[in-house]
Amino acid sequence: MHHLPDLAQHNQTALICATLLGLGLVIVRGSLACYRHWTAVPHQYPVDWNDAHIRILEQLRTSIGLALGVTWAVLLVASPQMPSSAPFGLLPALFLIVLLLVTNAWVRLVIPSEWKHTFIGKMKFEHAVGCLLVVWTILLGGSLFAIAKSATSIAERPVHLLGTFA
Repeated sequence: MHHLPDLAQHNQTALICATLLGLGLVIVRGSLACYRHWTAVPHQYPVDWNDAHIRILEQLRTSIGLALGVTWAVLLVASPQMPSSAPFGLLPALFLIVLLLVTNAWVRLVIPSEWKHTFIGKMKFEHAVGCLLVVWTILLGGSLFAIAKSATSIAERPVHLLGTFA
């Protein structure tokens, strides 16, 4: 494990505040999701979406949630291998903040709401699902790639030589 210089006090404060803000967003959105679920607030989908479309969207939201859970697990496993600073590692803290924001976005996706008034709800169903797939693939795939890349030590990273060498 590579040790980085200690974090400055203002950097520590900024990271702690950003983490608390992200955690607060997830807690508030999660509480709202639980409240709307317990009070049986239904999703309001566009009228041209049929039951098959709605089932596909529900499966997509579940799949995104499972992929998000895998991303959290990867972060937990990879954090000890990332470069560290005192009092905590900069990279694990940044990834924690990013995953809190992505989790907040996913909770927003599952909260019963009026889909017909959203940007996605104004699209044809196929375009809406395609848009969701692209955005979430980029968010989760990029996060997983960055976490894996950061956990790989400098000695284990492949060396890429470009050009002509004699």
